[in-house]
Amino acid sequence: EEEGRPNKEAPGRPDYNMTVRRKLAGAQAALFAHLGHEYIDDAGMDCHDTPEEVPLFSNLSKAQRLRLVGEVLVGVICEEEPLPPDTIQHNATFRALIHYLFVKLEVEIDTQGELSDVGEDLFVHDNDGFTGRARTDEEMEEYRVERALIEHRAEKNMKKLERKDVGEFRVNSSNEYGRAEVTRGLDTMTKLFAGGPVSAEQRSSIVRPLNSDERCSFRWRILCDAALQEDDYPGPFSLASVNFDWRCQVPSKWYSALNLLLDTKLMDYGSPTNHALICGEINHKSYADPSQLPRIQAIESHVDILRKVFQPTWDPKLLALDQRLLFALGSTEIYAGYYHKEWLFGFLKECKKMGVDITKGGSYQLRLDAFRKVKDSFVEGCEYPFEELYECNAPLERIQQGYAPKNQRPPEFFEKVMCSGPGKPESGWSMCFETENLMTCSVCKTVYYCSAYCQKKHWPEHKKHCKRLAKERKDKEKIIQMARK
Repeated sequence: EEEGRPNKEAPGRPDYNMTVRRKLAGAQAALFAHLGHEYIDDAGMDCHDTPEEVPLFSNLSKAQRLRLVGEVLVGVICEEEPLPPDTIQHNATFRALIHYLFVKLEVEIDTQGELSDVGEDLFVHDNDGFTGRARTDEEMEEYRVERALIEHRAEKNMKKLERKDVGEFRVNSSNEYGRAEVTRGLDTMTKLFAGGPVSAEQRSSIVRPLNSDERCSFRWRILCDAALQEDDYPGPFSLASVNFDWRCQVPSKWYSALNLLLDTKLMDYGSPTNHALICGEINHKSYADPSQLPRIQAIESHVDILRKVFQPTWDPKLLALDQRLLFALGSTEIYAGYYHKEWLFGFLKECKKMGVDITKGGSYQLRLDAFRKVKDSFVEGCEYPFEELYECNAPLERIQQGYAPKNQRPPEFFEKVMCSGPGKPESGWSMCFETENLMTCSVCKTVYYCSAYCQKKHWPEHKKHCKRLAKERKDKEKIIQMARK
């Protein structure tokens, strides 16, 4: 179990030949430095910091995730440091940062119109190629029926996992477990390269400087566009030749291009088993499919071992040490939490000696050297999170509990079962969102209700399917096929 490597008896033991292939430099390094810095606040607020697509990373404690992000960041952007350690947790962290970036892009695109001072000339309306239609009422009801069956089977299999070992997890090359989101086929290439690259004239069409609202609205896309433009991959598929620039509002284009840049071209997962342990969310469909239970159990086993290895190394008196590291490497702003001002002054003084201006970005190795020189000289206040901007009145022990390693079953990454009823009229919604104290239909035992009111209101629809649900509830193979769709 040294260095967090699961022992040989752990199910789904990975083959340790997966790694990040090379260092990041220039705009690609700047992108990851910004991600690491942003992770300080998001981890502190429990916001977007646990991507569902990488459960092995997301099931670790907050303190352990911050430690791993720091170690990966040092390995990929600091020139004189070795690449990140060849362990499953570090490779999962790298993949998690990619998904964390996707969330940043999605939020930015969804909210770009909320700031008032953003010029209309920056909005590029691009068609994502989506030609679907909304489901009919009948299709929605059929979807709810399928979901009810899948959720019922998932609950049974979850209890099964708690009782018994379901066998070793191993994937052959033809298996579809844990595929990364990137599609490597012709459709992806067409989407990214059709029509040729954005011309120099188009890129320079915005000649005015961006104001603060505009820089905020396009921050992550500007960083990502610069990273794509520095792709030096030879041949026709250099990502410097994509058919969009930083104004693009199509998330799928960004996802595909960044997956190619940061995953396909950069990561080596070794074997399909390694890839499957790292990539691929766990949800009700996963639990409903018996063939996925070994993977789920293997991930839980790895998480349990990684927590046990990390726990004795965690010192609550140094809670903010990893956060300070992420700030030192990635921040282009000068600020500090209430308890970290003395450390900040010491760090900036050391940076000045080395000729480093953190507001200009870059110089990651020198930043790391400066951090290491002052790390042990300013431990006062390190027991408080870095993002605490004001004097904290909450009990310190309670604050630290949110970061501490925990011995518990990994959280389940899917929505809780909800009431199938319409909800009460005063709620203003056409469905009920209640998840507590639910009761099942006494006949089919798969559909849940929070009250007699919701059950009565839903009965005209449910009675069309109740007997069928009761019969199909026992048909495991049919439910498995639904889960694999």
